[in-house]
Amino acid sequence: MRRGAAVRGSFRIARLFGIEIRVHLTFFLLVAYSALVEGRQGVRAGVFAVLSVLALFACVTLHELGHSLVARRFGAHVRDIILLPIGGMTRMLREPTRPLAELLTALAGPFVNFAIAVVIAVVLVQRLGAPPDKAYWLYQIEHPSREALFALLLPMNVFLALFNMLPALPMDGGRVLRAILSFFLGRSRATTIAAALGQVFGVGLALAGLAGGWPGLVLIGALVFFGAAQERNLGVASEVLLELTAGEVCNPAAQALAPGDDLGEVLDHALRTPQAFFPVVYGSDLIGVVLRDEAVFAASRLGLRANISQVVRRNLPLCAADTPLLEVRERVLQAGLPVVVVDGPRLLGILGPEDLARITAVSARLASAGIRRPRLPVKEEIAAPSPSVDPGES
Repeated sequence: MRRGAAVRGSFRIARLFGIEIRVHLTFFLLVAYSALVEGRQGVRAGVFAVLSVLALFACVTLHELGHSLVARRFGAHVRDIILLPIGGMTRMLREPTRPLAELLTALAGPFVNFAIAVVIAVVLVQRLGAPPDKAYWLYQIEHPSREALFALLLPMNVFLALFNMLPALPMDGGRVLRAILSFFLGRSRATTIAAALGQVFGVGLALAGLAGGWPGLVLIGALVFFGAAQERNLGVASEVLLELTAGEVCNPAAQALAPGDDLGEVLDHALRTPQAFFPVVYGSDLIGVVLRDEAVFAASRLGLRANISQVVRRNLPLCAADTPLLEVRERVLQAGLPVVVVDGPRLLGILGPEDLARITAVSARLASAGIRRPRLPVKEEIAAPSPSVDPGES
């Protein structure tokens, strides 16, 4: 399971239970590599290798669906599942944080793999009349067939379940450990312990890969190590974002635009400030919002003299000044657009992904230094520019 922004280079291949299944383009590198390596032994072997990879990742998809459906049962919003060469990734706006909900969500994935392994084992026993022995496994793996595919998927599903149950973040077992520790120590302390174990496991796997000459294991160890660090940082960031509100972090000096301004005006401000979103106001009324990137693109087609009405975004989602930033983050990710922060009729500012990333990074650094929450007053509303034309004329 993962949280995060959109993954570029992926496309949808299916929709199951209302959840998009997406495949990253790099996944096909794995398929091509398997076909080339095994294809040296003949076309049949190459085709079998491709089918094996696809069947294995079908099991990975079911694993992630197990997580997703249980998490959704506890109120989580599942964005999608993305298949990568290194496995599957479930993206949620917010993962279940209650200990019992996280425990059941984490166990769901490995449970699916164990269930698949049991079904395959029953099928093989029925076909053979007895449990398969070692000679059977060796023969089937070396001779591509339908039975060989089952013989391969059975141990792989067991391996996926057991490996994911390692008691270290970001593995499922690490989430199980964190959920159990959360009952007694609280989520923050539990995350620290589980993440530390994850980094220890990551170093151990990388060293074992170096000693054994297994570059794949080194890569997995590195992913576990940095994944554990990310989980710890996300845990700190989530706590910080819960303590801050939208109104406290809005920029009172943000540049506003008038309805009569042109794209050149937007680009002039974009070159002078890091501001990514510009409110368009007329008096005390918010007309809409201009996104910097859209203004740059429009200027390349329409020229600098084109009116900003060409790129004004209207009806953006609103949020109150006292909304926790963690909730604001969810709204931004779900809508894919910035949110307008208001205090009653007053416009306080606009928050988008860049703003939230900056606020999270700074706040997490402060938290690591023992500063849990900056004392920030609620900001004043953005000063409106002098309108050069009535909005109805733009």
